[in-house]
Amino acid sequence: MKLRVENPVLLREMRQAARLTRTPVTLSIVTIISGLLVCAIGGAASTEAPPAEVGTILYQAFFSLAFAVVAWIGPGVAALTIVGERAGRTWEPLVLTGLSPRAVARGKFLASMSYVGLYLATLAPVGALPFLFGGVTATEVLLGYALLAVFAVIAVGFGLAVSSGAATPAMALLVTLPLSVAGSLVTYFGLGVGGSVLAHEVWSSVPGGTPVWLPTAYARADWGATYVMYLVALPLGVATVLAGFFREVTIANLSDPSDDRSTGLKRWFVSACLVSTALGALPPWLSRGKTWPAAMLAQGGIALLATFALFVLSSDPPGPSRRVLASWQKDGAGALGRFLGPGIARTAVLLAAATVSSELALMLVGWATTHTMPSGHHAESAVAFGAYASCFFIFLGGFAIFARSLPESRLPPRGLLALVLFAAVAGPLFVLAIAGLTTSWIDRSFWIAAPSPLYVFAMIESFETLTPKPNVVFAGTAAMIGWAALGAVLGAIGNRRLERHQTTVREAWQRLEARLRAEDEAAGAMPDARTLPP
Repeated sequence: MKLRVENPVLLREMRQAARLTRTPVTLSIVTIISGLLVCAIGGAASTEAPPAEVGTILYQAFFSLAFAVVAWIGPGVAALTIVGERAGRTWEPLVLTGLSPRAVARGKFLASMSYVGLYLATLAPVGALPFLFGGVTATEVLLGYALLAVFAVIAVGFGLAVSSGAATPAMALLVTLPLSVAGSLVTYFGLGVGGSVLAHEVWSSVPGGTPVWLPTAYARADWGATYVMYLVALPLGVATVLAGFFREVTIANLSDPSDDRSTGLKRWFVSACLVSTALGALPPWLSRGKTWPAAMLAQGGIALLATFALFVLSSDPPGPSRRVLASWQKDGAGALGRFLGPGIARTAVLLAAATVSSELALMLVGWATTHTMPSGHHAESAVAFGAYASCFFIFLGGFAIFARSLPESRLPPRGLLALVLFAAVAGPLFVLAIAGLTTSWIDRSFWIAAPSPLYVFAMIESFETLTPKPNVVFAGTAAMIGWAALGAVLGAIGNRRLERHQTTVREAWQRLEARLRAEDEAAGAMPDARTLPP
C-alpha cells in the first residue's frame, strides 16, 4: 500500500531538508562533539570511581547534553520556519493554496519535530556508552528519550509561537534564543537539581542532587497515589497546558485579523483551568489536609493563569467580524460556539466564570480537607484566599471591557490593564509605607492596605492565630466586595459603549449595502447603448 502524506507543508519541508548539504554535516559535527565530550567525562571519572558510578555519571552527562540540544536547537529551528516564509516572500503563495492556519501550523510543527528527531537519533550511539559501565538500565534510557520527546514538543511549540508573530528572522532569533536558554537553565537547575532533592525525600531509591532524576524515578519509585500524582498527573498536565497554549497562539497569529482568532485560545483556557483545578485538588485531598497550603498554592496558580489569559485576550475585537458571522451561519454554529467566538465582553465573562468556578472548587476542597483539623483556621484561610482572588479578577475582567471600549489612546488595552494592575497591587502598600503604619501585618491601621490583593496574606495570618482580628477580616471582606462591584460597573459601562459602537458600524454597513444595491439596480435599468436605434 502506498504511503500518503496528508500535509503538503510537511512534505515540502522534508524535501527541502533532504536537498540541503549542510544537514548531514551539522548532524555529524554535533554527534562527534557530543561523543568526544561524553567520552572525556567518562575517562576522567573512571580513574577514581567504580564502573557502576561511571555509568551513572555518563548517563547524567549524556541526557544533560541532549536536553541542551533539544532546548536550544529545537526553538531555534522552529523560530525560522514561519518567519522565513515571510522573509523569502513565499508566505502569500502558501496562503493561496487554501490551507488553513491549523494545517500550516501542524505541518511546520511536524517538520521541526522531525529535524529535532534527527539530532536525537544521531546521538543514540552516544547514549549507549553508559551500558558499557553499568549503573543504569535500558528502561531508564528509554524513559529518558521519552522525556526528551516531551521537552522537544514544548520547545518546538515555543519557537513556532514566536516565529508566527515575528516580523523578521533576526527578531525571531533574538527573542527565541535568550528565552530558551534562560528557561532551560531554570528548568535544569530548578526542576532538575532542586526537584531531585524533593524526590529523594519522597522516594529514597531516587538519588538526590542529580539533574536527570525523572526517568530514574519512573523506573525505581514505589507505585502508589503519590507516584501517580507527582510523576504522571503533574508532568503530563503541565506539558499539555504549555504545548496547547503554544499551538493555539501559533494558529491565532497565522489567522487573518478578520478571522476567528479567539475560540482556540478560549478553549485552551477552559481546559487549562480544568487541568489546574484537578492537579491542585489532588495533594490536599490525598493527604487529608496535611498539605493544606497546596490548596492555596493552586488557587494562586489559577489566579495567575487567568490574569495571563486576560492579558493575552485583552486585544480581542469588540465583536465578531462579518466574515466570522457568515462562517457561523454557514456552519450552523450553536450558542456555545458563538459564545466562544470573538468579543471582549464574551471573553471577560468566560474568563471570570471559569476562574470563579475553579477557585470555588478549590475552596471546597480546602474546606473539606481542613475544617476538622484541630489547630488553626486553615479552612477560613483557603476560603479567604479564593474569594479575594475571584473578586479581584472580576474587577480586572470588567476593566478590560472598559479599556477596550475607550477610543484610541497612547496606551493599548494591555498597557492600561498592566498599569491598573500595578496600581491596585502596589498603590495601597505605598500609601501605607508613606503613612508609616507598617508596624505589623495585623496592626489596627493596616486596613489602609486592604485594597491591595496582597492584603489577603494579612487575613490569612489573622485566621491562623488563636483569636482572629475582626478588623482585619472586615477590611479585607469590604475590599473584595468593592473590587467585584467596581468590576461589574465598569464591565457594564464598557459593554454598553461597545454595543453602541457595533450598532453604529452595522448601520453604516447597511447604508453602504443599500446604496450599492440601488446603484446596481439603476445601472441594470439603463438601456444598453448597443440596443438603441441608429
